[in-house]
Amino acid sequence: MPSRAGGVGRAFWPFVPVALALFCIQLDFFSLGLALPVIAKDMGSTTTNLQWVLSGYMLALGSLMIPASRMADLVGRKKVLLSGVAVFAIASLLCGLSQSASMLVAMRVLQGVGGAMILPVSLALVTNATDAAVRPRVLGMLFGIANIGTAVGPLVGGGLAATAGWRWVFFVNVPIAVVAFVMGARTLKDSRDPAGHTVREVDWIGLALVIVAVATLSLGIDGISAYGLVAAVTLGGLALAILATGLFVRQERRATWPLISRRLGSMRSFWVLLGGGTFANAGYAVLIVVVIIQLQQVRGYSSAVAGLVFVAPALATAACGPISGRLAGKVPAAQVMAVSIVLGGVGMVVQAMAESLAVDIAGLTLTGLAFGMGYTFTNIATQSVLPESLASEASGVVLTTIVALGGVAVVIGAMGLEMFGGDTNMAAATTSMLLWTGVVAIVVGAVFGFVTRRMTPIEASVA
Repeated sequence: MPSRAGGVGRAFWPFVPVALALFCIQLDFFSLGLALPVIAKDMGSTTTNLQWVLSGYMLALGSLMIPASRMADLVGRKKVLLSGVAVFAIASLLCGLSQSASMLVAMRVLQGVGGAMILPVSLALVTNATDAAVRPRVLGMLFGIANIGTAVGPLVGGGLAATAGWRWVFFVNVPIAVVAFVMGARTLKDSRDPAGHTVREVDWIGLALVIVAVATLSLGIDGISAYGLVAAVTLGGLALAILATGLFVRQERRATWPLISRRLGSMRSFWVLLGGGTFANAGYAVLIVVVIIQLQQVRGYSSAVAGLVFVAPALATAACGPISGRLAGKVPAAQVMAVSIVLGGVGMVVQAMAESLAVDIAGLTLTGLAFGMGYTFTNIATQSVLPESLASEASGVVLTTIVALGGVAVVIGAMGLEMFGGDTNMAAATTSMLLWTGVVAIVVGAVFGFVTRRMTPIEASVA
């Protein structure tokens, strides 16, 4: 295994294809939003009618990450990762060639399948191929490169849609994915579950239930914004999600080889970190929803200026990877999470009270750095302290939870604007939503820090 003596850069080099694959996913996700109006116009549709271009992707991604991580444990993490890269590349090409909205949605779902095979497996692959001395910083560099895609995504999406055409928003993924595949085939080392489980031992009932639970939750959440809280689609989806989740918990208690092992389930620190990271990501999701409306509809900035405003917080989020890698193992993880949540709340309050572009950027940058640390540090911390045999499983649980509840946060942000009178006074609504969400974050972060103040440093937190 790589050692500190060889240098973090040398240890990171074999995982450059993993970083490229993650960069590709981030770039794709954050570039599509600004291109969606252009796609709708080209296809003779509306942005609202094309919501499944986003929702279909998230549905596949969220519901398949835990199954993908379990399959990687069995057949090999390198095989699943490279298969995911190939699927994502092919789907991206077909998205760009789509001649109808239905074909585009179908290919976006296929992209989500590829993404689900990449995201959780990539972290586990690194964890199983590095030692504790360099692992946090290698993971930090991985997230740093991946989050550059977050930073440049809006610029790439808006720029390509306005010049070369929206199809290039998808085509640009293909060469990056091809390079990642070719390099990965040569530099990555395979790993799998050392316990020697077989496909026959997989908890297939649990797999089906977790897919149904996440998928119906996504449908229910999507139904709130599309049809209203009391619509049949909404209530039916949420009811099925609750039912499937209950059955999943029951199945996990009975399964011989559960998807969420009893060992992971008993690790209190893992769930504490997951809770903090999920809240931080949810706070950032609310911020994005509200601030995009505030910048354009209230402050009157053009879409180009609004996109540029988000570059600073996105770059701050990208910096969270290397910062998290350096902090891991040196400071108590829970306290990092607590400070991040509090500072994220302060940034939202600053954004709510901003009266100039400079203050807008300052508030967003602080929030992007703080909440970005919460999300990134959760992934690095859990991978740094868990046994290698739990890496894929834990990554699948973390990412599934964060993605699913991030979707809930988006809906809460939209509903909050309505509650604060967005239909009649959007300026007051956005200010109130940011202010109260920020206050809640400050309180939650302070309580989180107080409750977890005696938790040990990260390397001992789940020993």
